[in-house]
Amino acid sequence: MKATVSTLYRHGRRLPQNKVGSTVTGDLNLSVNKNPVTGLLSHESCVLTEEGFSMLPDMHDVVCVCIAAHGLRLRGVEIVNGRETFQEWWCRTAGGNESDKK
Repeated sequence: MKATVSTLYRHGRRLPQNKVGSTVTGDLNLSVNKNPVTGLLSHESCVLTEEGFSMLPDMHDVVCVCIAAHGLRLRGVEIVNGRETFQEWWCRTAGGNESDKK
């Protein structure tokens, strides 16, 4: 699904309500994959460019915590510099109103 995705956390801490972190537009993919370390199934999400490159760090153990008329919020864990940190994405269809951020 073509979506505009905004990060809501930076270094595991929630950003202020009136701010969003990185905002990218790309192909939002949700999938279930086997974790190579634990061998367990994990729900994963990523945002890809048209060339197939990841635009944000992939999120693991993803759950949908909120569905609204103008978007949805995904929560999970991302790995940055070898460290797991909490992350949430506010996702809305591409071309949506930028003032719709939550």
